[in-house]
Amino acid sequence: MTSPNTTTPPTTPPASKPRRKHRVRIAALIASLATVLSGGLAATVASASAASASTNVHVINLHDAYRAALARAATSHKKVIFLPRGAHMPPRTGAAGCTEPDHCNMTYGGGPVQHSPKVYLLLWGPNWSSDSSQAATASFLQSFYGGLGVQPQDSWSTITSQYSDTTGHPSFSGSVFAGTWQDTSTPPTGATQSDLTAESDAFDATAGIPSGMTDAQVVVATQSGTSPSGFGSQYCGWHSTDDNSVPFTNLPYMLDAGANCGTNFISSQYDGFSIVGGHEYAETITDPYPNSGWWDAADSYGGEIGDKCAWGGSNWGGNDPSGDVSLSTGTFGMQSLYSNAAGQCVMSSTATQYATNPVSGLKASPRYTQITATWNASKNATSYRYRLRTTSGTLVTQGTVTGTSYIFHNLQALHTYVVYVLANPAAPGAGIAGVTTKTK
Repeated sequence: MTSPNTTTPPTTPPASKPRRKHRVRIAALIASLATVLSGGLAATVASASAASASTNVHVINLHDAYRAALARAATSHKKVIFLPRGAHMPPRTGAAGCTEPDHCNMTYGGGPVQHSPKVYLLLWGPNWSSDSSQAATASFLQSFYGGLGVQPQDSWSTITSQYSDTTGHPSFSGSVFAGTWQDTSTPPTGATQSDLTAESDAFDATAGIPSGMTDAQVVVATQSGTSPSGFGSQYCGWHSTDDNSVPFTNLPYMLDAGANCGTNFISSQYDGFSIVGGHEYAETITDPYPNSGWWDAADSYGGEIGDKCAWGGSNWGGNDPSGDVSLSTGTFGMQSLYSNAAGQCVMSSTATQYATNPVSGLKASPRYTQITATWNASKNATSYRYRLRTTSGTLVTQGTVTGTSYIFHNLQALHTYVVYVLANPAAPGAGIAGVTTKTK
């Protein structure tokens, strides 16, 4: 967890990379520019509104609900921030003898993960439809979130499938996108965490999101010029939970921060939106209530699945992958995500040897200095891979068996371990089964 108050101000960012046109829906931009050329602001607004309707944007006004929620909004919810480019932090040796941040595994905190993520895009501000540039950005965001989860194209989201809780793991069989809403009230300039929490609270009832819905993600995207407190200098985005215990993301208007928050980081002016939006989306899946899910407490950069690979590792002199990812709705600039199974940052679940068929019924029975793991047979599996780690992330042993049980011998007494099992052959999108136990 990184405090905004200790962040080093960004230095001058590297030179931008060449742009490349994204294959995204741009009906809103085309229609709006056509009316601008023919003359008339009123016609532009009407055109943008028509474009919004054609892309199924639900237009609402949450002003009164927001004001009511603001009066009771809490400021104590933990948030995990995504530092801007240039906030350099030197790598260091982690507790498990690995190199922080991008070669040290995350550990499980005992809380939930999102099994079936649903993303609700909330565009806060009237300018999302009245300004042609912002309407084009909204179209980009809809295309981006609409492609996440769609199989077989999206092998990026499925990296998260290896991170389970006590009842299951993230899985993806279709788009995670639940829809777009535009709140036409104007957000306060310099919006605080309380403001954003209240806006997310006010939205929950409108979208029909029940209190405590773990699988929901509300993305509060504020219009250009809002510049939420600390944006661009202390962070590029963050995720937290609102007073209704619904996970939400603060997604500012990335173009306002320029290169500090990803503009042209890979190939497009919109890269910051997909990099930061994707970063927070993945972290909300694996740690929806920070820090009760999967994270690395020894990682001073933030410790979550996206933090470890942020900006290609350039903030600590690393070389983690990033690049364009092709989804069913277009091609988007993305960062890599950390894989415990691979022990590094990866761009695809197929890049890790442990992203395979899931097993069910995994049990780990401890007896003094040994653990017996048993699991159900998995359809079409010819063998099973096992891995044993300490809860601090140190690898103890790994291997392959053809049966559905394995005994780990000669372990430390009174020590806590995590057992992982998966089936062969590989099946993209499925997750590794894990269970934590303690020797007697």
